[in-house]
Amino acid sequence: MKAFMDDLIGAIFDVLKLVCYFLAGVVIVSIVMYTVKLLLDLISILLKGGM
Repeated sequence: MKAFMDDLIGAIFDVLKLVCYFLAGVVIVSIVMYTVKLLLDLISILLKGGM
């Protein structure tokens, strides 16, 4: 029974780790996309202003 509980706890930790990695990935992608969007907006404003 103890081995089963250990396996179960190990599996739960693995799932939690996967969820954490997934969330971290989503957050990082969101930040990158937002930064790229800001840069593109900035570049277009500079180009329009420079014209």
